[in-house]
Amino acid sequence: MLGALTALMAGSMAAQGQPTAQNYRTAYEFAHRCFVVTSSYRDDAGARRAFDAVMRLGGLLNLSNRQLNADFNHYTAYESVRLVRDQRYKGQLQTECRTIGLAS
Repeated sequence: MLGALTALMAGSMAAQGQPTAQNYRTAYEFAHRCFVVTSSYRDDAGARRAFDAVMRLGGLLNLSNRQLNADFNHYTAYESVRLVRDQRYKGQLQTECRTIGLAS
């Protein structure tokens, strides 16, 4: 799943070779958004997969536990408001998260 997430966020891996730190960062940010949307739908299995992806990608980015916690707080606060205000965005994000296996 992590490979699929990274490949999706990186675009064509064949053209780029190995994922870059920016690819991991983009995937990390997307996994955070999936965590928030799956939590809002009470999709426990999806939220767990998204959480695990965030933690693995955070490890690949060499982020400290303090930074990971700060990012969880940031994304939860920001995305929660956005999901309530924009139902279209919420539906689109849930569909994208399902496509890559981070939502049920």
